[in-house]
Amino acid sequence: MGYKTTKLENGALVVHDVPLMGEQQLTEKHFKNKTIDRKWMTRALETFSKQREIGKRPLLWDAHNSKDKAAKVIGRLDNLRINELEGQAWLYADVIITEPSQQEKFLAGGAPSKSVEFQPDNFYLRGLALLDGHEGHFDYGIPDFVPEGLYEELVALGADASSLVMCHSQAATAKGTNMTNEELLAALKGEIDPLKSELYTLKSELETVKNAKQPAGDVMEDLQKVREEERARANVELAKTKRENKIDTYAVALNAKTKTPIALCRKALDKGETLAHIDDIYKHLMAAAEEDVKLGIEREHGDAPDLEQEFKEFKENYPDCKKTFAEYKALAKSISPEGLAARSDRHAARGVTPVRNTEEAFA
Repeated sequence: MGYKTTKLENGALVVHDVPLMGEQQLTEKHFKNKTIDRKWMTRALETFSKQREIGKRPLLWDAHNSKDKAAKVIGRLDNLRINELEGQAWLYADVIITEPSQQEKFLAGGAPSKSVEFQPDNFYLRGLALLDGHEGHFDYGIPDFVPEGLYEELVALGADASSLVMCHSQAATAKGTNMTNEELLAALKGEIDPLKSELYTLKSELETVKNAKQPAGDVMEDLQKVREEERARANVELAKTKRENKIDTYAVALNAKTKTPIALCRKALDKGETLAHIDDIYKHLMAAAEEDVKLGIEREHGDAPDLEQEFKEFKENYPDCKKTFAEYKALAKSISPEGLAARSDRHAARGVTPVRNTEEAFA
C-alpha cells in the first residue's frame, strides 16, 4: 500500500497511480445532486486530452483557496486514466510535485489527505489540493497520500497501541515536552528515512545484478554498470519526451496556420533526425505558409480555375486582406511555371492534390 515514487532528472517527484475520484452521487447543495460515474469520467478524459494539447494540465495545490490566502501551485497532474478500484470506476493520475519543500512534506507524511477540485457540469478536473488534516472529496476509504515505506511503518506502529503510548511517555519525560504520537513519529522518521532510502536503493541494485546472471566479479563494478545503464535509459526517455513535446507544439501551430490536419503536420515534422532539424522543418513550413497567405491564392482542398469562387473563399479565409479581385486575378496569372511547381510541392507535403497545374488554367 502507499504510493510508488520516481525522482526525475529535473528535480520533480512523480507519485504514481494515485486514485482521485470514484463513482458516487454528489449530495452537497452546490453540486445540485450531480452524479459522478464512468460516463462522466470518460468525458473528463476528453476534456483533459484537449487541454493537454495546448500545454495545460490539472494543477496541484498545497491547500484550497480561502478568503485570507490563495493556495500555492506546487505541481501538476498527468497521465489521467480510468481504473477499477474495489469493483468501481475511479479516475487515476500521476501526481507531479515540483516544489522541493512539498516533496519533503509528502515523503514525511505531512499531507495525508487529498481533495479534488472539479466542475461537474463542464466535465473538467481543475486539480488536486493536498490537505494536512481532514479528508477532502473522494478521499475516504483509500490509503493516506504517503509513500510506500512510510505507509508500512505507520501500519506496523499502529498495530501496537501500547508501544506508541510507551514511546510517547518516554519521549515526553526525556525532553520535558508534550509531544503527540504523530510528532514523535515524524521526529523518528526524519532520522530513519534517509537510511531506509539508501538501503532500498542498494537492495534494488543488488537484485538487478543478481538477475542479470553475470559472471562472478567485482560487485562494485557490477553496480556501477547498472547505474550507468539506468542513467542511459533515463536520458533516452527524456530525449524522446523532448522530441514528442516539440513535435506536438509545432504541429498545433502549423495546423492553426495552414489548416493542415495535425496528423500530417506531425508526419512532416517527424522526419527531423534531431531537435535542430525539427526546428528547421518547422521554420520552412511556416515560411511557406506565410508566402501562401501573401500570395492569396492558396486553398485548403486544391486549386480550381474558377477565380471568382476562389477569390470569394480567399476573402472569407483572410478577411483582413484588402486585395481586389482585379489585383487577385493579375497576381494569379503572373505566377511562373516554377512558382506553380513550388506550390504544387507544398500541396503534396500537406496531403492536398491541386487541380491547377499550368498558367492556362488561370484564363
